[in-house]
Parts: sequence; structure tokens; C-alpha cells
Amino acid sequence: MIIMTVIFLLGYFYIDDDDDCVVLLCLREYCIEILSSAYNTLVRQVRRVLERNAGTNNHDDSFLLWAVRFFLEFNRLSDMKLELVSESLSVQCFHWVLTRMEHDMDMIVSDKKQARLWAKRLHVALQTFRELLHSLVALQKLKDDNAQALFDMLVSNVCYVLEYRETILHLLMNYNEAHSTKGRTAGEEVGK
Repeated sequence: MIIMTVIFLLGYFYIDDDDDCVVLLCLREYCIEILSSAYNTLVRQVRRVLERNAGTNNHDDSFLLWAVRFFLEFNRLSDMKLELVSESLSVQCFHWVLTRMEHDMDMIVSDKKQARLWAKRLHVALQTFRELLHSLVALQKLKDDNAQALFDMLVSNVCYVLEYRETILHLLMNYNEAHSTKGRTAGEEVGK
């Protein structure tokens, strides 16, 4: 959300080709600063608020899912510092994303008038789950003992649990192109 605001504001200013590198470096440093100073606390607190208000239908956690996906991918492609995204690389986060995916799948079926909206939210949750799996693979490649212990724990608590595997299979079996996002990115879809 903060990154999108910065990019939006930068769009109002003319940026010369020579300045592109400077802007990219500033954005990169900004993302690193968010990761190192606020990310884990922010994700933990926002998830806590969302879970507390889960009974109400007036919240949309797609923005948090998008942020988790973005920062996991940024961290993975930068240099994969485990401590910066420890809140997201946890069994609780995997379970939360899986729960959101299951909820969105159920809502597509039960709320036919809003099926496209729920499909958009499911798309964002699925992208986040995919990035969690990419980060899991990157975690395996780290030569750190803590990373290997976390990898082993996550694999045994995520990959070998039937519920997680069945969710992906259920998604594939129940895919309906009428509810798809038609090639638009998740960021474009969530705000509409």
C-alpha cells in the first residue's frame, strides 16, 4: 500500500531516463527499510485485527495478502534474509492464507452475485500462496542452520498435510473461467 502510494506519486513527476536508476534505488532502499523496521510487526498486527473481525463481512484482506506476496518476493529476489520476513514464513501464515483461499472458494459458490469479486480475492490469495512456496524453495537453498530447521519444520507441517494438498487439487478441479481475472493483475482487480 505504501509502495503503491510512492509509485503513484512518482507518476506525477517527469522522470528522465537518467533518473530511472536513482528512482529504482530509492524504491529499493525504501522497501528494505520497511522490511527491516516494520514488516513483521505490521503483518502480525494487521492479521490479528483481521482475524478478530473475521465474523463481519465488511473487511477485505486482499491488501495484506498482496503486501505479504510483494515483500516475500522482494526479499527472496534481493538476498533472502530470513529474519526480515519471519512473520510470513510460519505455519500460522501458511494456514491463514489457506483459510482465506478456502473462504474465497466457498464464497464463489454461495454468493453467485459477487462471484467475480470472490474470484479476484482468491487470485490474490493464490498468488500469495505461490510466493510462500517460492520462498520455501529459496529457504531450502540457504546454508544457514536456522533456515534449514525452519525449512524442515515448514515442509513437515505444510507439504505433508493433506488439507494443504487437497486445497490446490480442489482449486484445479473447480476452476471456472467465467470467474477468472481475464489477464489483469491482482493489484488492478482488488481495488475495483
